[in-house]
Amino acid sequence: MCGILAVWSNYRNISNDRFEGAVQSLRTRGPDGFGSWYDSNEAFALGHARLSIFDPSPMGAQPMQSAGANCVVSFNGAIYNFRSLKRELANEYSFETESDTEVILAVYEVFGVQGFRKLEGMFAFALFDTKHQLLHLCRDEVGKKPLYIYRQQGELIAASDTTAIRKYLGRELSLCRQSAAEFLRFGCTLSSSIYDNVSELAPASVLTITAAGRETISSLSRPHYQSYQHDDDIPYIVERMLGESVGTRLQSDVPVGVFLSGGIDSGLVTKFATQYSRQRVKTFTLTSKGSSYDEGQAARQVSEYLGTDHYEVEAESFSIQDVTKLFASASHPIGDPSYFPAMLVSELANKHITVAINGDGGDELFGGYRRHQVAFMLDALARLGIDRGFLSCCSMLPSLPGLTGPIGKLFHILNALGRTDEFILSLSDNGVPRHHFDRETIYLDGFYDVAYAKEAFDTSTYLRTVLFFEQRYLLLQGLFKKIDQATMANKIEARSPLVDSTILHYVNSIPIEKRYKGKRTKWILREIADRNLPPTIANAPKKGFEFPIEDLFKTLSPTTFSQRLHDSTVIRDVLTAHSIEKYVKDFKLKTFSSYEFRRLWFLFVLASWEANDA
Repeated sequence: MCGILAVWSNYRNISNDRFEGAVQSLRTRGPDGFGSWYDSNEAFALGHARLSIFDPSPMGAQPMQSAGANCVVSFNGAIYNFRSLKRELANEYSFETESDTEVILAVYEVFGVQGFRKLEGMFAFALFDTKHQLLHLCRDEVGKKPLYIYRQQGELIAASDTTAIRKYLGRELSLCRQSAAEFLRFGCTLSSSIYDNVSELAPASVLTITAAGRETISSLSRPHYQSYQHDDDIPYIVERMLGESVGTRLQSDVPVGVFLSGGIDSGLVTKFATQYSRQRVKTFTLTSKGSSYDEGQAARQVSEYLGTDHYEVEAESFSIQDVTKLFASASHPIGDPSYFPAMLVSELANKHITVAINGDGGDELFGGYRRHQVAFMLDALARLGIDRGFLSCCSMLPSLPGLTGPIGKLFHILNALGRTDEFILSLSDNGVPRHHFDRETIYLDGFYDVAYAKEAFDTSTYLRTVLFFEQRYLLLQGLFKKIDQATMANKIEARSPLVDSTILHYVNSIPIEKRYKGKRTKWILREIADRNLPPTIANAPKKGFEFPIEDLFKTLSPTTFSQRLHDSTVIRDVLTAHSIEKYVKDFKLKTFSSYEFRRLWFLFVLASWEANDA
């Protein structure tokens, strides 16, 4: 895991000083070395900040040139099949290093852009073809590694972090009001960055830029031949795939460990890590003794059962000021409260390992949240003859904002059935509602591209709609960015075997009615856990790196909350004045429920982040 930077200038006037400064700004992503490469025509430049994983020697340094100097690459991520590709290409390319980076150069020299389809792993890279004067920006199939792109007339800047873009420009970027509204609604931006004119390269894409600035997009999507066949085969196929996925992610020339929360997702990842690792596995977890959030006991039980070297960090008495400072200092706003415990565990792991495998993505892929049960129940009603048309008519029910508790929640869900993004929000227990935004400045109907969704994914059922949204947006823009930020800040490369592209495609091919069995969420993973983990873990409720941030939030001074919101330009731009005053009053009374906590938290995080970003 590293930081990359690429610049194209039609004016052929790339500033070396600004470029070098931008590369140095990526040091939190790559503290082990820095490198820059400039095209002789002065139209292109590549930069790299290195976190050494494979071939830590100077031979693995980047930007790396091919054996014949026909191309050069700056790469962030890991290619898991690089050794098999080296064997395949041994007669076509003369390899000089033991790194996975060189394989990218080799597949391009032998196969061209389509050779990138052969790469299996998580990656974002910039490759410059010196012979044809072409810059290729590429992102992996799932989109685990970030790649931001800034465009202005005659210039393009691509980087792993917006900090490098701002550093190269030598000025601040303006905040995008639409993206800010998305953050307040969902806790993350959906399809773009928080800044105006800064987009993200879509997963499974290659953007090619010529010396004249002409751009073309190519797809890297690959066929996946393993698909659903029989019910009885499902858990065994997933178990085999997960084992292979964990095994490939253990590859490294530096120490590897596992983030263990005590739940079945990270428990299964730990199980297969102990099965495939040649060394005794190290596991890391967060404890909060005396708190209902404490998962230390469950994690210790899994560790003892599987025989790992276990390390713990206790969530000591942190203040809301400590938490606020952390969230405000991130390179982009992060709405997920679990960012704080993820940082604590990453700080602990940094003392022992450089690569951390985690159980992220299990809930979003296998259906582990309560909202999945609700959506499945609505689909069951439809199968009984109560079709979607009738259920959608429920959107005509009156909205009852003053009604709380389970009945209020039910009305909120029914009222939202006819509108996709409202329905998803009603199940997610978070976000600022539609009617609190200033409709003159924010286009709310653009949150969820239904036309694209129907083309790319079967959204014929409520559950598929929710799962698509989570995988397409919340996983990509929320979870991946959170763990990337937390681990990179602590010089750790994070790997997520549950979100392997092969597993993702197979599980999504399973008929939706087969994804659930009765009231048992994530039955596929639980059945695998029945064979591999202690019964108390296999049947335990959902676990994650949790932290009592809601209780801490209530210790914040109402004056501080009010001042943050009123001082925030972007919040004043996207919300009505009446809505802002309502939230200030709600916080002052300290009577908000867990359901209402998230929207207040999103407001405070965005306002605090904006104040720090200015």
